[in-house]
Amino acid sequence: MHNIYWAAVIFCGLLCISGLSHANSKIIEDLGYRALQDGDYKSAIRYISFLATNGNVRAQYNMGVFYRDGVEVQRDQLEALRWFLKAADGGNMLAQYAAGLAFYRGQGSSPDPKTALDYFLKSALKGHASAPLNIGKLFYSGEGVTKNYKRAYFWWKLASERNAGGAEYNLRKLSKIMSEKDKKEAYELIAKCRAIPLKHCLKFLIPQDKR
Repeated sequence: MHNIYWAAVIFCGLLCISGLSHANSKIIEDLGYRALQDGDYKSAIRYISFLATNGNVRAQYNMGVFYRDGVEVQRDQLEALRWFLKAADGGNMLAQYAAGLAFYRGQGSSPDPKTALDYFLKSALKGHASAPLNIGKLFYSGEGVTKNYKRAYFWWKLASERNAGGAEYNLRKLSKIMSEKDKKEAYELIAKCRAIPLKHCLKFLIPQDKR
């Protein structure tokens, strides 16, 4: 109880400070994520929402998760997507992936695989393991892009190398229906893109009108 009292005093004191300094932001961030770790979601949201409204992209991502999953707030997919987009625009990899999933699933918007692809790509370029898995799925099924097994194979291979669950299974399934010509071209694409940064290889991986 004593610790809760002093945490509240510190928080209220920091709110009165004009402008949020880096040091004060770090204190509030520590309080917020410590509360989150302890399962004190009410306190966590108080601290994290304050950070989020002050432009902290990690906090903005977490606000999206709170609204998406209904953690101490009414579940609201539109509000969740709004927070994910703020954090994604700030360069947060997890938020970019979450925004991609939201657009793909139609959570907070109508299903939009083309926009989902954009956010999956941003996340994949930052190293997200599951983003290539979803990009491969779009090319495999032809959602938002022209169906292309070679590109699907490339992205699932990348997902496999990043240890994404299900990637190996997808590769085995795809190998059974690909022609030998497509397999050869897929291997050549993988070799070509291993020699250069992934962002420089997008011209071979993504149709021009989707970039």
